[in-house]
Amino acid sequence: MSSIVSNPAHRTACRALYKAFLSSCKKLPPGPVQSGATKHVKHEFKKNAKVRSVKELQRIFSEAYGHERILRAAATENDHTALTHLTTHLTTLTHLKTPLPARPYPPAPPPQPPLTRLQKAQLKREKRTLNRLKHHIPPNPPKSPPTPWQPKRYLFPLMASANGFPLLRRRGTPTTEIVATTIKNLIKQKQKRQDLQEYLEDTLLDYAKAEDAWDQLLLPHLLRAGLETPQPGEGTWEEQVRWSMRDVADRMRQRDVQNRNLADEFWEIENAGRRKHDLILETRRARRWEIVAEKRLAQQKEREREEMQMGNEVSAGKGENSLLNESTPTNTSAHVTTEPEKPISGKT
Repeated sequence: MSSIVSNPAHRTACRALYKAFLSSCKKLPPGPVQSGATKHVKHEFKKNAKVRSVKELQRIFSEAYGHERILRAAATENDHTALTHLTTHLTTLTHLKTPLPARPYPPAPPPQPPLTRLQKAQLKREKRTLNRLKHHIPPNPPKSPPTPWQPKRYLFPLMASANGFPLLRRRGTPTTEIVATTIKNLIKQKQKRQDLQEYLEDTLLDYAKAEDAWDQLLLPHLLRAGLETPQPGEGTWEEQVRWSMRDVADRMRQRDVQNRNLADEFWEIENAGRRKHDLILETRRARRWEIVAEKRLAQQKEREREEMQMGNEVSAGKGENSLLNESTPTNTSAHVTTEPEKPISGKT
């Protein structure tokens, strides 16, 4: 914008217009009209000296050329209609600059009656409710903070995306404030660049083409008058605008390349985390199988030991019984009773 406004052609046209205004003011009838017109011209040029908007400058120049024609007609051509219009305009400006009389202060409002106890309690409840809604406080906040969540397994980081910007997040942990602020600033920067690119393409490029055409019209007159000398290597307004468009596009492209590189790095980190997670699972699974095998082996040894102990107890019981049988002899003759022989016949 500054390169467009500081063009030598614009400066020359502005100075020529200012001199034309002052020369026409000197030809007006002496008196309040001449002094008022001169003062008004100087004031308007001083007020618009710092305008940088191209659209606003076009409007100001178009109005100024119209006023200059009216002023020239009133000064040199003895146009009474233009002179009357100029006098009316200056009188209106004088009335507008005249300060208005001070307005009287309004009467003080009547004193309000004091609040009752119920009204004070109601206002206190409303104030508490508004404060809770403003700071997003729940109606019944917990008295003690909840216990932090502790994962029972290894949680590898995951790659996410926030409006096209890669983000590496860890499950179970909130996003830090510096990361959130950085993402917010990058999103704002991206939106500003897109808006600037649209403004350059849709609005400023047309203005630059119009200014180039204006410069081509003024350049022969300025060269003949000796007010302008051609400078080699000086670009046109359209070239400057297109250079700005390429610069904005290059910056956006560099940001996209950086985002892709960050996405590749975050993807490698996530893959490394997945490999570590799988290795941890395999190690834990192998350890569980080892523990199960150790428990089975211990149970088998315990059963074998119990069976061996039971076998020893059974063999020891059998040995005791055999010893007892050997220590107690058996005399079968003492218990034998002799019975008389039965007769063959029935006679005794």
